[in-house]
Amino acid sequence: MITTKHLITACLTLATVCFTAHASVVMTGTRVIFQEGSRDKVLQLNNKDDHPNLVQMWVDNGQAVPPKGAATTPFLVTPQIFRMEPFSGQVVRISYLGTPLPTDRESLFYLNFLQIPAMKSSDQSQNKLVLIVNNKLKLFYRPKNLQGDVNKLGEQLRVTFSDHKPGVVTVTNPTGYFVNLRNGLLQVNGQQRPFALAAIIAPKSTTELTLPAGAAKGSSLSLILVNDYGANVISTFTL
Repeated sequence: MITTKHLITACLTLATVCFTAHASVVMTGTRVIFQEGSRDKVLQLNNKDDHPNLVQMWVDNGQAVPPKGAATTPFLVTPQIFRMEPFSGQVVRISYLGTPLPTDRESLFYLNFLQIPAMKSSDQSQNKLVLIVNNKLKLFYRPKNLQGDVNKLGEQLRVTFSDHKPGVVTVTNPTGYFVNLRNGLLQVNGQQRPFALAAIIAPKSTTELTLPAGAAKGSSLSLILVNDYGANVISTFTL
């Protein structure tokens, strides 16, 4: 017999395929910027459901399953597990444990919060489908005095197109900041063709982005970047 306990276990296994749009416990903001020199950062969560939810929070470095017993990041979230009543809020604190991180570029981590609907005692013996949602948001540790202007990242990128690689554009990020691409748009025969969905260009690095068919010298290319506030910033280049 399949019980609620079995369904919860199955949903935990599938939690990482759920998307933020399905979550009813939400956080103010779309990313977390942790500035060098700060000891902690306070975040606000809100439960938009008409029923309680249990929430578990942690920070990881992108590993699907952190090694058992290993401290994978220099950040601690408190409280780590808590109950949120219907239509209520919860304040959580991210503390920096002081582990040395690079000072010439940002470091990228991920803030997770797992949402589990609370169940009545009378329902625990019944077979019910329990939807568990795992939200994963980017957490950037940002040192002081980084090279580049975080408000003009698109203007500082170098975009190179070569006839020897007609299906590829090379993008160089000389700054100390991560560049977050919502997507790119290539203008071909009066139509905009999307590419590079949700790409990330690391600080002081070069990456190759695969272009849609029809790319040629003189084509117009737009990169849609996401700024610290989750808004789009568009930069246009000519190949």
